[in-house]
Amino acid sequence: MTSRPVVAIVPFGAKGRDAKAGGIGRQVARRLVERFADDPNVELRPVFLVAMPEAKSDAGYLVFGSTPDPDLAARYGESLGTTHALTGLYREDATGRAFAVSLVEVKSRTVAAERKIVVAPDELHRAEPTLAAWLAEALGVPAPGLAPETANEPSYQAFLAGLEDETNATLLRAGDPSAADQARARAFDEYADAIKLDPESVRAEDRLPAPRNSAERRSSSASLHWARAIGLRPARTSNKRRRPVG
Repeated sequence: MTSRPVVAIVPFGAKGRDAKAGGIGRQVARRLVERFADDPNVELRPVFLVAMPEAKSDAGYLVFGSTPDPDLAARYGESLGTTHALTGLYREDATGRAFAVSLVEVKSRTVAAERKIVVAPDELHRAEPTLAAWLAEALGVPAPGLAPETANEPSYQAFLAGLEDETNATLLRAGDPSAADQARARAFDEYADAIKLDPESVRAEDRLPAPRNSAERRSSSASLHWARAIGLRPARTSNKRRRPVG
């Protein structure tokens, strides 16, 4: 048994007026895993749920995924060998936007901590570091770097949309390569938009996919996308290669 906390991160459910809310919930949860990835004091492990149910509530809002109760959350944690599980719900409606999150202790199957984080207008990009700070405090570990991933909400929205389409491309690759390629192209455009809206968005730039093969390099659309993207900002002095999407 590890001495440091290990947390299963369940994709957040969402309630909103359109499908974008579902992507925000899922990808903010994913971003927490990435934000803590190099932290020696805690480990976050994603729970992979391929089937994310969608339904319409009585009020006409779309509901994406679900927020498991403490017992089910603890079972997710047990399956990954974790000490805790984090669940959440992202809500956007006429009253505003907020994340409601719960940290479940796997052994006791009880809620150890919970928090509602209200998202102010144009401040969605600040919710992720706020969630990270709360989680670190609840676990009793130092907080990771808490700078927002982008400088503004429009860039962050584009970044999350790119992450969502990147995920879709991966899931579709085996069964529908054409749809996967379309999702990959959308992800590229969304990452490029994130950089245009915030030229210092290093994370979005790192996710821009290079053409994967000679066929893509010959493709006029791929060449246009690539030329447009690398011209958005001066090249950084880094030996890291951009990772392909999908």
